[in-house]
Amino acid sequence: LRKTIADQANVPPFYIFSDATLMEMAAKKPNDDPSFLSIHGVGNHKLSTYGKVFMAEITQHIPLRVLYVQTCSRLPLLSCYE
Repeated sequence: LRKTIADQANVPPFYIFSDATLMEMAAKKPNDDPSFLSIHGVGNHKLSTYGKVFMAEITQHIPLRVLYVQTCSRLPLLSCYE
């Protein structure tokens, strides 16, 4: 994704996000604006420019069980088991 965006913008891929930023995204799997902003190398500009597309890509690669656990952790306990 980073390479595709960089090629379209005619810039080196690290202008989009550094390797370290991508590795942190892979580890933390941000799925909303606050969690995406918590990634080192992401500010408001990169959030507004790339946030939705990168979070969509990340979400596609999260196993369903992990996504379910992350979602349930934000809901009242019983709503995940009803």
